[in-house]
Amino acid sequence: MEAEPGLITREHALAAAQNVGRKAGYAVACHGSRVRDLDLVAIPWVEDTAYTPLMIAEEIARAIPGTISGKAEKKPHGRLGFVIQPKVHWGFDRWYIDLSVMPRRRRRNQRRQLKEARDLETLREEPARKDQSAYLTGRADQCRIVASMLGGEKDHSEDG
Repeated sequence: MEAEPGLITREHALAAAQNVGRKAGYAVACHGSRVRDLDLVAIPWVEDTAYTPLMIAEEIARAIPGTISGKAEKKPHGRLGFVIQPKVHWGFDRWYIDLSVMPRRRRRNQRRQLKEARDLETLREEPARKDQSAYLTGRADQCRIVASMLGGEKDHSEDG
């Protein structure tokens, strides 16, 4: 049986969120007055963080402890907003955490590879000289495989 958590202060929640963020490759900062709620923003800080915005929100909620309330809300600049309710409140103080998570950025070479794969697919569909046809077919297949590994395009190699 899980022990009931003690009093959860805003300072405790901020420290817990920053520790989770550090381990996950995010910087977690506080902004706002901390009166009605605790406004936090999580920013991807390392190049190859594996945590998605939902994963970082779940880990922060688990560390506080608290629960995510409702669904993620889309915010400006691609941010996702989560509301985390602490499991224990004190008296009339019903504060909550308003967490905004910045999205992870795609690498530039991934975008270039996806564009190259689409361009080669277009070239493959156009009539080509016999000596270019074999090259374009092989190169387009390579780019399609790379694009499917990067999550940008579905691999249609079995379609014919």
